[in-house]
Amino acid sequence: MLVILIAILTLGLLEGVSIGMLAAVLHFVTKYSRINVVRHTLTGDRFRSNVERNSRQMEILDAYGNRILILKLHGYIFFGTAHELNDSLANRFDDSTESGPEYIILDFERVIGLDSSAAMAFIRLEQIAEKHGFSIMISNISAGDSLQLSLNGFNQEGRIEIFADLERVMEWCEERLLEKQGETPAAMEPVPEFEALLNPLKAMGVLEEISLKAGETLVEQGAPSTELFMIERGRFRASLHVSPDRDVRLRVFNPGTILGEVSCYRGTPRTASLVAETDSLVQRLKKEALMQLELEQPL
Repeated sequence: MLVILIAILTLGLLEGVSIGMLAAVLHFVTKYSRINVVRHTLTGDRFRSNVERNSRQMEILDAYGNRILILKLHGYIFFGTAHELNDSLANRFDDSTESGPEYIILDFERVIGLDSSAAMAFIRLEQIAEKHGFSIMISNISAGDSLQLSLNGFNQEGRIEIFADLERVMEWCEERLLEKQGETPAAMEPVPEFEALLNPLKAMGVLEEISLKAGETLVEQGAPSTELFMIERGRFRASLHVSPDRDVRLRVFNPGTILGEVSCYRGTPRTASLVAETDSLVQRLKKEALMQLELEQPL
């Protein structure tokens, strides 16, 4: 304040106000560029998507999950903090004698905004990714921030992709790692051990086959629980309806999974909806048939 007052007295009001504004900008840049924009750092061997995996896939993700790096960002992003992030990533690769991550996820869930200068930093980030051979995934970015980047020259091409949320980008990265190790996406193939369980039940005539197209609902949240389901092919998500315009994906289930057995036994309403994410085939076992099987073939 003293500097501004002296400037006004010696140079004039307009000049003094200008110096004050410049000092405020410099103070903002100096203060906030010191704040680490990365709130949490995680890797894919410790942080997973909510997709059910078989034991073989879990072993692969344990071994190769560290090739996924998750950076949870926070605060306000401008050229100072964005360039600090870029330098940190570049140094991670330059200083390492080992192979770095293949996928780097920038999660914007706790980011409160960004300015136009951040777009230039993200363009440079893509150049760093190209140089070192990794891909950048952005999750949970708001529509306003995404538009801000687009208007200032950043486009969603090359090595940077944008996903709706962290859960979906984690699933995508995991599937890429599994494919590189020769694992076929689970939704495409039946599970032999599960087929061995289903075949006797099919022969007894107690199962009802249900085919669903991607996007169709198997059961609705809150519906009565009068049966359980066995996924033979395809993939389902358990979805919780929390508001008129928002559903939360709780879990994703693959072939070999039995769904709804707890609520079926207890007779309680469905706690979540089950929606097919791919064309799917399930076997339905009604509660009456289940009770009869238990009477005829007790454990």
